Amino acid sequence: MTLQEYRKKRRFTKTPEPEPQVQVEPKKRRFVLHYHNASHLHYDLRLEAGGSLKSWAVPKGLPTRPDVKKLAVQVEDHPIEYLDFKGEIPKGEYGAGTVKIFDSGTFQPAHPGDIEKQLAGGRFSFFLQGQKIKGKFTLIRTGRGKDWLLLMGPVEMLNPWIHSLGTSQEMPRQVEPMKAVLASESFDSNDWLYEIKWDGERAVAYLDNGRLSLMSRNQKEQNFRYPELADLADFILGEKIVLDGEIVAFDELGLPSFQKLQSRMNLQQESEIKRKSSEQPVIYIVFDVLFWQGQYLQTAPLWQRKQVLNSILMPYHHVMLSDFIETEGQAFFEAAEQQGLEGIIAKKKDGHYEQRRSGSWLKIKAVHQQEVVIAGFTEPRETRPYFGALLLGVYKDGRLLYVGHAGTGFDYQSLRDVYGKLAALEVSKSPFESTPETNAKAHWTEPKLVAEVKFSEWTKAGKMRQPVFLGLREDINPKDVIKEG
Repeated sequence: MTLQEYRKKRRFTKTPEPEPQVQVEPKKRRFVLHYHNASHLHYDLRLEAGGSLKSWAVPKGLPTRPDVKKLAVQVEDHPIEYLDFKGEIPKGEYGAGTVKIFDSGTFQPAHPGDIEKQLAGGRFSFFLQGQKIKGKFTLIRTGRGKDWLLLMGPVEMLNPWIHSLGTSQEMPRQVEPMKAVLASESFDSNDWLYEIKWDGERAVAYLDNGRLSLMSRNQKEQNFRYPELADLADFILGEKIVLDGEIVAFDELGLPSFQKLQSRMNLQQESEIKRKSSEQPVIYIVFDVLFWQGQYLQTAPLWQRKQVLNSILMPYHHVMLSDFIETEGQAFFEAAEQQGLEGIIAKKKDGHYEQRRSGSWLKIKAVHQQEVVIAGFTEPRETRPYFGALLLGVYKDGRLLYVGHAGTGFDYQSLRDVYGKLAALEVSKSPFESTPETNAKAHWTEPKLVAEVKFSEWTKAGKMRQPVFLGLREDINPKDVIKEG
């Protein structure tokens, strides 16, 4: 291919893409891997040869394991100037959409000789030396027009710097997610980094040679409930990996919404799950890596684990990396508060991953939100069906303490669904250490259901003021529910 086709498809008075200039063949050959969110989200691999960039559209990114073959569709050669291109291609122009540089660097052919001749022969192996990705890959033409296959070399050659981190051991099969301690206010520090507190469902992802297991905080399998995450392994480079992240649903404004996620969290029927996965899709937002290719990374400092994540995760429709900022925690918190987010998480840069609640992670809330145990309900009044309010508690030293009642935040369906679960748990005696007084007749239940509520403040008596029901939490063990502030 030549650059003539590239010129034909573009109007350089309309698009910010670069116009080709005369180039001199370099000593080191460069590459760029673009993330291109056009009519269809895809990646573009471009290799420098013959005074231009040989280019392939890679619909699902690089192959992530040696046994995975990814389609790579050869497109027109691009000018060398495209190595640095990023930006917005205007609507109506060829390739309209957002272009970002996912990775760039140099590459080395695996075999000596002319690159263009090797490509003409239908097979080309090369070593990428990117800022993120280092490893061997091979392009093989299928014989069907412009279609090629892209393969990855041995995993042992992939990102060799990671192999020196942490300690060597077998892949863990069960991890207790690290939990944050509540902090009263935001702060600035060069020793901490700051992330959004995602209002979703915590999930540890175990990837073993393409097999995915998504486990909740209370060690319940979640794969069946989120079928859109089934191909998660296809976007993480490596064979044996353990990730920590949050399953999140977004509202119409693009903000994380626990109430939107609630429509997905407790579904059981396959037909309903399939329908809802289309109506209200989720994204798995990854914020930590605990194991990669034989390396137990929980003992590596957080800043190194973040570097690992940046090198192995390829964002796609249903998986993304949790961004963070450094130093400026107060400004970040104020921005989160203005956008209506739940809050932020501050994390020590040099902190290890601890399978417990730890002060190395601090949650700073913009909205008061609390997990609570449901231990009863009151009878409804007037025309309201099923129940009036939920009677809520938290544990302290093994005792269930009453912290308030929630009678708002329900629609007809949630009233019916919650009542259906509570009716099967009804008991004759109050589970609270001290039986609370209620405005209507109380029905007591076994303390087996956990709810998420938001509220205005804690009273001096240790009760929540104006709690509003957000949804049930099947992913949390009731015995783990404590007062957070």
